[in-house]
Amino acid sequence: MTVSNQPLDVLIIGAGIAGLSAAIALGKQGHRVVILEKSAFLRETGAAMHLPPNCTALLRWMGIDPTEFGGTLLREVRFAL
Repeated sequence: MTVSNQPLDVLIIGAGIAGLSAAIALGKQGHRVVILEKSAFLRETGAAMHLPPNCTALLRWMGIDPTEFGGTLLREVRFAL
């Protein structure tokens, strides 16, 4: 099997966080991506999402700044017993 630099045609089922993230990452690598979503709601939104701090770098790589969409950056976590 040989490695090819040809772009792939990729079909992603579901426009949730995983599907959209995969589509952005694959598109940035030059692949052609189509996303299929069955939801009839155009602006359906989850109540809240928590992303670990190390996800911020990945989001920025994808061209997304969470603070531009109302996200709050966590600066400190304290645990108490």
